[in-house]
Amino acid sequence: MITANTAVYGTLEDRHAAAQRLVARHGGTAVLWIEEGSTNFFFYLVRPFEAAVYQRSVPVVPRDRKRSLASLHRVSEELAAAVDQEQPLPMTRVPLTPSAVVAQETEPVSCPRPQVASTKPPAPPDKGTPERGEARLALAYSGTTYARDKAWLDGVSFSAGWTWPKGPHVELGYTAYRRALFQTHDGLLELARHPVHAAFGYDQRWRRVRVGAEGLLLVDPTVRRDYVPTQLSPVWRPQTVTSLAFAPRGRIGFIAGANVELFASVAAEFWVQRTTYRASAEPEASEIIVAPGWARATPSAGLALRL
Repeated sequence: MITANTAVYGTLEDRHAAAQRLVARHGGTAVLWIEEGSTNFFFYLVRPFEAAVYQRSVPVVPRDRKRSLASLHRVSEELAAAVDQEQPLPMTRVPLTPSAVVAQETEPVSCPRPQVASTKPPAPPDKGTPERGEARLALAYSGTTYARDKAWLDGVSFSAGWTWPKGPHVELGYTAYRRALFQTHDGLLELARHPVHAAFGYDQRWRRVRVGAEGLLLVDPTVRRDYVPTQLSPVWRPQTVTSLAFAPRGRIGFIAGANVELFASVAAEFWVQRTTYRASAEPEASEIIVAPGWARATPSAGLALRL
């Protein structure tokens, strides 16, 4: 729903026509605007392709601007929820007929535009306020099918991104996985993964549901440490190996509030560069301890804030 809090001039028919143009331009489900009178606030709502204007008045709380704004906020949320859930509107419906337009006795007080003759060419039509994108911050539980010897490796992922008005979006993220331990013939092998990713994709929203698809580039620096039972510190100096992958990812979200989204996603990771870990960090070692898979499924579920 498109909302505005600006003065609107002209007859009710003029305002209805301007609202219909706004809906056609931005693809909204309705246009809601508020006008302030001397004793009341007036809510006006117009739906696409409907020859009527819905009205509702809210009393101004004398000498208490804070309570008046709180009333405006409450009524705005009530009307937005009714439109979004396709429920009957708690407003008075005024059909656009000549008699109905003349009968508007509750018209809010406004200063009419002066009628001044001018030889200037008419101003170009108003293109409306440019739409802006929104930032997205997300926190999620994430897991992956890492290797045959470690069928499931999980952790917490953090990401930040930007979505443009038409749907394209970019994202940067990091996943903090649990450390994976593997038994060797003389001790333990520990792997600590630190994957980061960059994503580019497209989002589409239908009412309270948002669906998106994107492509990811993953870079995974993995730190290896080797231990033996008789020593508390690693036998060899920690080694870092970097792996590279590409992944398509699909995401579906439910908009739970004005800026809150609950989402779930699944990525199919294809690792074009990966490392097989052997029993020893020494080059001559031959026993393979863990061989990470080249194709892995990585589901996630979490909470996102859109600002």
